[in-house]
This record gives sequence, structure tokens and C-alpha cells, in this order.
Amino acid sequence: MKQGIIIIGHGTRNKDGKLAFLSMVQRFSARHPESEVKGGFLELQQPSPEEVFEDLRHKQITRIFVLPAFLFTGVHLRTDIPHIFRTLALKHPGIDVRMGSYIGLGHHLINMCIQAISQCETGYREELHEDTALLVVGVGASVNTANRDIAGLAELIGHKEGFGHVRHAFIGKMTGPYFTDGLKEVLTMGKKRIIVCPLLLFPGVYYETITEMVEEARKNTVTEILVTATIGDDGRLLEILDQRLEETISGTVDLIAELPDDAKPRRGFSNR
Repeated sequence: MKQGIIIIGHGTRNKDGKLAFLSMVQRFSARHPESEVKGGFLELQQPSPEEVFEDLRHKQITRIFVLPAFLFTGVHLRTDIPHIFRTLALKHPGIDVRMGSYIGLGHHLINMCIQAISQCETGYREELHEDTALLVVGVGASVNTANRDIAGLAELIGHKEGFGHVRHAFIGKMTGPYFTDGLKEVLTMGKKRIIVCPLLLFPGVYYETITEMVEEARKNTVTEILVTATIGDDGRLLEILDQRLEETISGTVDLIAELPDDAKPRRGFSNR
């Protein structure tokens, strides 16, 4: 009997973002022909987690591993998604459901960002990184661990690549500094170039907002501002998901089991 794997994305109103996520799911599925691999969305798109679960249940799958395609922790990871699947598991006690961890700060994610920066610079005049400011942009969360990881990732990339100035900012409204404030700050540093690196796996409203704000800023400065692409196309994402799957199968990680009994989900729609 095949095991089931559900990859859960946040969801976005952006059609390209949905297609990019589903394309990644297909590539992951090709790596795991022994499993029934499905993709679902927490919000804003279909299929929902419940619909994907029902699809696997109707195929007589009795062991399901849930892998969240989220870069950092947050309420969705700590409460919302585990609660959904714990509820489904309690409703169907014959199905073993376990949930792996998020992507997280690590060498793969660092190198994914560095690769995006390198590709962004291709075709432009050569500029020393010491003459360049790097602005890493996360979504931001109500969970401080996620925000600290974003700040730490920015510092690690900056140190490894030798950028003359490194800052982080957030495009969501959960925490600051907000992206426009971060961009204004790095523009005052007198660097020849600014590279904006959004920590986003797939296209969506947040990425569109960042590029629009950069376009507006370009009108009022001679400083060159580049924006890296989203990083969900990088093959290292699949390697990280492989690792998260191994951890979940072995029982090392199960976010459903870690969920407190009195946890209350805060599932709701966002601006993605």
C-alpha cells in the first residue's frame, strides 16, 4: 500500500504563484514514485488540506505525511496546520497522520538565496559586493523565532558574500521595520547598488508589492536597485523536503503530536 504525502503551501491569489507551487509538487512527486503525493493550500486557493486528505482517504491510503512548504515558523506552523490534520486524524482513526517541520534556516536556504542573488546580477555591470547594500525581505510573523531567523539569514548571507551593508525588513504588517523604511535606510548608505532579496518561495501579492515599491523608488534615485526572483524553483528546496520527510517517517519530528490539547487555530485569509 502506498503512503501519502501532502505538501501544504500558504496559498495566494496570484495564478502564477499557484502554478509554481503545483509545479514544485510535481517535481517532488517524481522523486517519490512509491508515494501518492498531493499539494494543497492553507488559504486562498483550492484544493484545501481537507480536500487533499479526503482524496488520499478515498484511495485507501492509511499513512499520510504532511510537509509544510513554509520557510519559517509561525502560527500557521505551530497551530493552524497541525490542528487541521489532528482533527482529520481523530475523525479517521484508521489513518496515521504525521507532520514534518518547516524549511528553516540552514545551509540549503542560505545557498538558495545566494544563487538568486547571483542570477539577479547576471547581465548587469560588475559591481563589488563591498559597494553593494543587501536588503533581505521577509514576510514577518507574530512568532519572534521566525523574525530572528530572517535577521540571522541576512547577516549570514552578507558575511558569506562580503556585502558592504546588510539590512533586513518585512513586507507583512506583523512586525518591523517595514520594507519601505528599510529601503529608505539603505538608500542613504551611498552604495552603488542595492540588491533586494525577498524571502518568498513563489510569486504572489507580496512579491508584486515589493517590485512595485522598488519601481517607485527607482524614480527618485540614481542608485541601481535589483530584485531577486522567488526561490521555490531551486532544486535544493526538494532536497530540504526530502530531509523533512525522512525526519517525519523516522518519528524524529511530528508537529501534530507536539500540538497542545487546548490549541486554538487562527486560520484566516491574508494578503498573499
